[in-house]
Amino acid sequence: LPGIVQAAILCLPIVLVAFLCSVSIWPGLAVGGLALTFAVPVPILQRVEITMGLAIMLTAGVMARGILAPERSFILRSSEAKLMLLVAAILAMRLLYDRPGSANFGAAGGSGEAFRFLLGAISFFTVAKVFSGEWERRSNQAAVLALAVIGTAANMAICIIQDPRFGVLGLFQRQMWLLCAFLLATVFAQYQANGGLWLAMKAAAMSGATLLMAAVSPHRSRPFFAVAMILVAAWVYGQSRRVFLGLGVVICLLMITVVSAGYRVPYLSTRSLSTFIPVPDRQFEQLVWEYGLSDEKGWESSFRALLFDLAWTHIKSHPLVGRGFVLDREEVIWAMARSGAIEDAARGLAVSGCYHNSLLELAVFCGIPAVVLFVLAYGIILVRFVRLLPGIRDARLKWMASGVLGYLAAASGQMLMNGMAQDFFYVCVLLGAMQGIMLLQRRKEWEAASLACETTDVSQGDGHSQASLPL
Repeated sequence: LPGIVQAAILCLPIVLVAFLCSVSIWPGLAVGGLALTFAVPVPILQRVEITMGLAIMLTAGVMARGILAPERSFILRSSEAKLMLLVAAILAMRLLYDRPGSANFGAAGGSGEAFRFLLGAISFFTVAKVFSGEWERRSNQAAVLALAVIGTAANMAICIIQDPRFGVLGLFQRQMWLLCAFLLATVFAQYQANGGLWLAMKAAAMSGATLLMAAVSPHRSRPFFAVAMILVAAWVYGQSRRVFLGLGVVICLLMITVVSAGYRVPYLSTRSLSTFIPVPDRQFEQLVWEYGLSDEKGWESSFRALLFDLAWTHIKSHPLVGRGFVLDREEVIWAMARSGAIEDAARGLAVSGCYHNSLLELAVFCGIPAVVLFVLAYGIILVRFVRLLPGIRDARLKWMASGVLGYLAAASGQMLMNGMAQDFFYVCVLLGAMQGIMLLQRRKEWEAASLACETTDVSQGDGHSQASLPL
């Protein structure tokens, strides 16, 4: 390992120069890289996802280009950017004050979570800068889809190697959300542009495949994510009414079929559909026992309730500045054990101090003001982006905007339902992409307006000059 590390350090300048040369596909790498969620071991931070390494390279590249070719930037002028800058400042000051340790060296831990939160806040500005430039090339579309396919295929391979039974159950994960969001944008864009029965069937098939993958997932939140992504793509491309009608017909037919079959659903869909349908207890228990899943059914979530109660206890004791980046897994486990949740206590080992909600985790670490600032920035960006999106005429820019917004719907749900620090990072990257797209679109509109004014002035000047000429 030391030899490999030394070789990597020596080759880093070459890699960085090559990366700087590929600046035209940075937007595709920034968004498509979110599919590379696989972690590598790191001495102090425990593990770091590949997508975060890519974010670090993007940040270094943007800084290097800013030094080599300084240019005026408008990224920090908006209110939402100022709010995110305050969030980044709070995270940085909390990190410097706490100096969290590493569980790898016997400390309570926290350095890994602090790194992810801070990198997310920084990546917002990096990605916004990348997307605010001229980048609308086909290579970015190819980069997003290629990285999404690679990430999905790798995730499937890992699931099958670990346990072949989870090859299907583990399909609809973060990598597939990214791929589905952009594939939905692709088929709906094709249908809007050309119409026709074949393209309508193609869009319906992609929507059905997304719903099917979500239905066979063991997670109860996945069907909601799938529906949200479909509705986003349909709205962006003006097909929301037809999709609403189609989803309504499909749901009614499925409910009639399920009721007539005595509320029996496909075996693998028993847990994911338990929030919609009173599935048979025997079938549910058999699935839980066979695959080692949680026995929580429907809207029940005692596991989250325990973590949320523990988080609120910390927030109430340190509401303004938080308790710092200190993760204590034993504290979570003992809290569960004291409440009688012995089975959940064993699962507490997996959470590593997170609270199944990224915003609660941020409030525990840095206080309520940091969460309020982030939520305000999120809301402002989302509202402005939704208002701006119908005015986008460039096909590739609209495709990227649709995919980013669709993936944000799933990533935001994950951040609130099962969130960790890495989910905060993903959402920050997506918000940065949305911010950059808005800046680019506004600049295009301003340039178009300026060109129209110049054309009008010239034509009026020509008219006056012609009128003054003698016949």
